[in-house]
Amino acid sequence: MATEIVDIGLKRMPNSYRLLVQKGVMLDGLGRRTEAKEIFRSAMKLRNDNSVALVGLAIIELNEGETARAVQTLGDGFQKFPSEPYLLYCYGYALAKWADMNNDRPDIAENARSVLQRAVRLNSEYPESYYHLGKVYLRTDKQAAIRNFEMALQLDPTYSASKYQLARLYMQTGRREEGLRLMSEVQKDMSGTLEDERKPQLKIVRR
Repeated sequence: MATEIVDIGLKRMPNSYRLLVQKGVMLDGLGRRTEAKEIFRSAMKLRNDNSVALVGLAIIELNEGETARAVQTLGDGFQKFPSEPYLLYCYGYALAKWADMNNDRPDIAENARSVLQRAVRLNSEYPESYYHLGKVYLRTDKQAAIRNFEMALQLDPTYSASKYQLARLYMQTGRREEGLRLMSEVQKDMSGTLEDERKPQLKIVRR
């Protein structure tokens, strides 16, 4: 079992940051999230350059519905690692979710927009940042939302959630034929829920 192999390594190197992070990812995959969070916290104490463990902890907090705690965790991380694009993507995602949970509070939504824009500047090839930036813009600037959904789709033509959002916006803004075409594509290739298709994932932390 993979966790047993990691445990053997940790017996030899109990203060191995990398092995602890790997164990945290594995425990989460087994549904042992409480243990995984403790492992990530332990890893974070071992070194100052602990952004991977911090993001791992925050993603579990998000998946467990601890959105406010995740916002705090990632906000602390942002202060330490303002140029880590994946951390910024996760922080922007968490802020956008927190804004939605608080009746679309404009101050939180604006913070989410700013963080996601920074994430895009630091890594212009990550479609999820554009997608969630587009969602932040949905209520305030449809053209900006369209541009970001289009960019997400350009980077990943299989991104069904972006197709869906873009199809709706096209039909709302007078581009009905394009919207119907995209919606037809969505209906053909989509299985599962659109909103939950792309969340921050611990599998990315492994990299």
